[in-house]
Amino acid sequence: MNKKTLLSFIFSFLITFIAIYVLWMIENQNKEIEFYAVIVNASKQSYLVKPFSNEKIISGYQEISITLDEGLKLGDIIKIKAENEILETYPPILDVISYELIYSLDNLKSSEIPTLPQDIPVIENENLS
Repeated sequence: MNKKTLLSFIFSFLITFIAIYVLWMIENQNKEIEFYAVIVNASKQSYLVKPFSNEKIISGYQEISITLDEGLKLGDIIKIKAENEILETYPPILDVISYELIYSLDNLKSSEIPTLPQDIPVIENENLS
């Protein structure tokens, strides 16, 4: 094998390796989504949530069914990190990786005005029912 052929082979291998790596990174980047939601129905560990999201995959759903630990209540706002795959049933089902309780009505004092994190998207002309 001459030097030119060997360099060609190595160059082709490197280009192929880089292309596969880039495609793998793109694929893995889209495996998880993160969004805020309010709990609109609760039944033991099963919750129905209304998402606040600009994410394309979530914005098309009015309500999503998730399974979490018991103890959350109607009106609680949670930040959800979930798989990027939604089971197309009614209501759609989403596998949750982790969640964080952002706001709970139980923690609100009667004279307190609630403040929410700045990164929760604003939903205009919508109600929770």
